[in-house]
Amino acid sequence: MSNSIGNLFVISIILICIACYLLDAKKLLKNTVIKTLVKKVLPKATSKEYKKLNSMLTKSSLNFSVLEFYIIKIGVFLTAAVFAFLIFITNTQIKQNQIFATPIYSNYSNNDFRNSNKIRLKNFKILKQHIDVTKISGSSNDLENVKKVLLTFSDVSSENLDDSSYVLLKDTIAIKPLYVFSRKIKYMLYVLLFFMVPDFILYIYSIIIVKRKTEELNSLTNLIIIISSNPNVTSRNILDALIENSNYLKPYLQKFKTNYLINRNETYSEFLNQSKYKPILKLVSVLRQIEESDTKSTIYNLENNNSNIEKSRKITFENILEKKDGIMLILFSIGACMLLKIAFDVAVTAISNMGNPGL
Repeated sequence: MSNSIGNLFVISIILICIACYLLDAKKLLKNTVIKTLVKKVLPKATSKEYKKLNSMLTKSSLNFSVLEFYIIKIGVFLTAAVFAFLIFITNTQIKQNQIFATPIYSNYSNNDFRNSNKIRLKNFKILKQHIDVTKISGSSNDLENVKKVLLTFSDVSSENLDDSSYVLLKDTIAIKPLYVFSRKIKYMLYVLLFFMVPDFILYIYSIIIVKRKTEELNSLTNLIIIISSNPNVTSRNILDALIENSNYLKPYLQKFKTNYLINRNETYSEFLNQSKYKPILKLVSVLRQIEESDTKSTIYNLENNNSNIEKSRKITFENILEKKDGIMLILFSIGACMLLKIAFDVAVTAISNMGNPGL
């Protein structure tokens, strides 16, 4: 199998694992063993991390609990760990084979003991069992130690010992970067980075959804102004129109309608006072004002309020661009893009440059 086909095969397996894991997150939660294991690493409900995640999940309107989100995090982490392990082993094996396949002595054939990749690999495995190859620097003492190992533990003849030792020392120095601890640390850091990727994606997604909710809220507010111009329209008609024309706020409005039909006063009290219904607080407040006061004055105040909000938004945006907050916003955006690029490059570069020991 060629490297390119092998890479595609590995990537396909990883992507399938991620897709299956994400799609079955809720099913996996029903498994008692998995649920127990995840709970052991789950932050406490009183911790800042838990509250922060719960807040972002609420803002994003995703149908996930913090526990379910952690299943996804751990799934991505384990998948990335397997992925990194496969790439590490594959990179090491390919580069090592390339080194042993490269002749040391050009004036001898590839079947000669000085160039034979099988003999060189065999000798290297023997050396690795008795000496820490990462500490070999190519000094005369290293050469003597290599000779001692071959003389004691290999079947190399005494007449071939010098040449075999020299070749083995050269091979070991070339292979050494593949076994240094810093290279393993890089792969570990890549895996840890992937553990944080779901948090980053959730953070960005929640910002986008909050913005879209705000835009939808403004649109629905304008819809109330238009519909309320008809004196025969009731608050129930307005509520139905809001639900029909909503998207991100639809679940909130549907729940409000269900509770409203059961107990009007308690529903208003609940939705006006509980923070989890904050996204539709303005709409609920307007509906109540329409029911309990003069519709014309309510709509007039609403129009003025919308006009003031629009003016304030423009002024705020201009101030941000003029002040250093605008620079901070740009820097944050660049940093966010760089983090995404790092996460992307980790996977792509590690596969495409499989022969590079520095990966």
